[in-house]
Amino acid sequence: MDTFYCQDIKIGLCQLPESESHHAARVLRKKLGQPTRLIDGKGTIGEGIFDEIHKKSTIVRIEKIVKHPPASSLHIAIAPTKNLDRLEWFLEKSTELGIRRITPILCKHSERKIIKKERLEKVILAATKQSLNAFMPILDDLTPFKDFLDGLATKYTHKYIAYCGDGPSVDISEISKHETQTIVLIGPEGDFSTAEYELAISKGFIGLTLGTSRLRTETAGIFVAAAFRLAQNNKQ
Repeated sequence: MDTFYCQDIKIGLCQLPESESHHAARVLRKKLGQPTRLIDGKGTIGEGIFDEIHKKSTIVRIEKIVKHPPASSLHIAIAPTKNLDRLEWFLEKSTELGIRRITPILCKHSERKIIKKERLEKVILAATKQSLNAFMPILDDLTPFKDFLDGLATKYTHKYIAYCGDGPSVDISEISKHETQTIVLIGPEGDFSTAEYELAISKGFIGLTLGTSRLRTETAGIFVAAAFRLAQNNKQ
C-alpha cells in the first residue's frame, strides 16, 4: 500500500496536494477504489481508498484514522556538509530513525554556507513516507551557531555537544538514559572551534564522545540518531 502526504486528514474525503496528486495519477497510475494510506507528519495516519484521481486534485476517502504519540524527543543541530549528497543522506536516514527535529547550523569551520531548504524538505518527506513514520522531522532554517544557542528554548533538559578536542565528556550511552527533550550539536568538517565549544559549555551543554574513531559529520549524526532510537526501543 503506497503512502501519501496530506496536511489535513479526517474521516471522509481528503484532497491531496498537487505534487502528491500528480505522483498518484501520473507516476503510480492509481485506480479508483485502490487502498492507500495518508500521513500528515504530525502523528496521524489514515487508511482509505481513492475516490477521485486527477493529476492536480486527487481525493481519498478515509475510513480509518490512528493517532500516534511522538516516538522521539531527539533534536540534532548539525553543520551542513560541503557535499550535498552527504547532507541529504543524513536527513534521509535520521528521518527513518525517527528523529524529531533538525537544525542546520553555520559554524566557523563550515564549508557549506547556503542550503536549499525546499529541496531538503522533499528528501525528508520521501523518507517519512517510505519508513511509515507518523511524525515528519521539523527542519529549521540555516542558523548561525551563536544565534542558535542564544535562541535555544529552555525546554531541553539534556544538552550535548559532540567534540573531538580536549575537555570533559560523557559517552554516547548517556543519551540513552533520557526520555525527555534531548539536543545534540554536531560540528562541521574540522569540528567546532574552541570558542564555539566553550560557548556551548557556558550555555549548559556537556561534551559528548562518540568513540575513538574520527567520524564524518553525517556519520556522527546518524550514530547519535541510531543510538537514541535503539535506547528508546529497549525501553519499550
